[in-house]
Amino acid sequence: MTAIEDLSGGLRAEELPMLPVSGFHTTTLARPIPGAMGADATVCMAVLEMQGLQPGSRYEYHRELTRLATMFPDLAVPEFTRAIVERYLVQRTVVDQRMSASSRRKIT
Repeated sequence: MTAIEDLSGGLRAEELPMLPVSGFHTTTLARPIPGAMGADATVCMAVLEMQGLQPGSRYEYHRELTRLATMFPDLAVPEFTRAIVERYLVQRTVVDQRMSASSRRKIT
């Protein structure tokens, strides 16, 4: 749903058509995020879904949270520091050279 202005200046809701969901996204999003951060990450993913993010966008968050949880399996969400997240970003962007600017914005 999105709000748009009608001619009288008020807001009304307009239903947007649903985009097709790929089996790949559905399968990946059904996988639990591993490690100590798994439970908190699952809640985060549920919030993103409630906010209406499309499966493709939620997949990007899921992918990066899974990689972060795999790199630091013993850390729960409250234990992540700025230095740890920066270390992850350096690994993904400089060493691996495999993270888009869009994905970087989702993490920081």
